[in-house]
Amino acid sequence: MAGDDSRGRWFGLLAGIRVYAPHSLGRRAGLGPDQLARVAAGSDADGWTERERTILRAVEQLVGEGDIDDDTWARLRMLLSEPQCIELCLLVGHYEMVATTVATLRIPLDRERPRGRR
Repeated sequence: MAGDDSRGRWFGLLAGIRVYAPHSLGRRAGLGPDQLARVAAGSDADGWTERERTILRAVEQLVGEGDIDDDTWARLRMLLSEPQCIELCLLVGHYEMVATTVATLRIPLDRERPRGRR
């Protein structure tokens, strides 16, 4: 996220990676197989820092319920600035929109496309 270290980009991609974890988006974001598996397992998986777990839990709640519960929001605000929290909500919404469009238009995922095509 804006003003964050290099892992900030990784957090911003969590929503998209939840949909495309087995595909090239996660790999292009610099995630290895273990990290991709952990993202797919969710926020309760072992190995997350408190910051990572809280951000992923917020992503899960936004995707699953369209809202972040008060406890998760309070934890999120202890870790992120208000602009970063707003950016996280916008990023999740953006990736949800992209995932819905891709699914509706039946756009093949990277692993289903012939090599060499973008």
